[in-house]
Amino acid sequence: MKLLNPFEYYATHGFPLDMTLTMLEDKGIVPDWPAFWDRSIEESWNPDSTFTKIVTACRDVYGKEHAAEVEYRLKLYIINLGEFDETDDQSD
Repeated sequence: MKLLNPFEYYATHGFPLDMTLTMLEDKGIVPDWPAFWDRSIEESWNPDSTFTKIVTACRDVYGKEHAAEVEYRLKLYIINLGEFDETDDQSD
C-alpha cells in the first residue's frame, strides 16, 4: 500500500479533490489525510472548511461508510494535535 499526500494535486495543481481521489484509487494509492491536514494548516486554510472538503470528497468517491471512518480517524488526529473542538460535529 502506498500513501500520498493529495494536497499538491488539489491545492497546487488545481485538480478537484474528488478527481484526485479517484486517480489515486485507480493507482492503488491511499490518501495521507494527516499530511493533507498538516499542509492545509501550514497554508492557513480554514480548518472547518478543510475538514468538510475532505469528508465530502471521501463520501463522493468512496461512499458513506468509508467517509465516516476517515472523519473519525481525522478527528482523532486533530484532537491529538489540540486543533479540534470535541464538541464540533461536521457529520450529517
